[in-house]
This record gives sequence, structure tokens and C-alpha cells, in this order.
Amino acid sequence: MFFSTLGTALSLRKATPYDLNDFLFSPSELQHKYETRVRHSEHPHFDRALWLRAVNAGACELGYWQWVFEQVQADDDTYLLRH
Repeated sequence: MFFSTLGTALSLRKATPYDLNDFLFSPSELQHKYETRVRHSEHPHFDRALWLRAVNAGACELGYWQWVFEQVQADDDTYLLRH
């Protein structure tokens, strides 16, 4: 039963929806990679709207890029479990 529940949870996550090199970057390296002069920088998969929802729900006290880093690392763990 536990494995089935875990399998369901894993199937709902999007594993590696972006550049695999993101798994190797620090928060500041992620920010540098996605910074543009045209608009406020954000990760293409973990946008600021998702972060703000987590902050407003009280589920996050991290700055944006630290939160992105944690999301990428969680996806990395999910990817490793699935492959």
C-alpha cells in the first residue's frame, strides 16, 4: 500500500521538465542563468506566482531563488527514484 501511494505521488510530479544542469546549480547560479534585462527573472518551470502562493499559504519563508533551488532538488530526488 505504501509503495502504491508513493508511486501515485511520484507520477503526479513532473520529473525533469527543464534543463538537467539546473540540478547542479546553486541558488545564485540559477538566478544568474535565468536573469534577463527585459523582465524580472524567474525559472521557466517554478514561476514567482507559485512561490507567492507558497509564501501566502505560510508554507514557505524562503527567498524566491532559494525556493527554486529547493524545488529543483526535490525534482532531482523524484527523477532519481523513478529512473
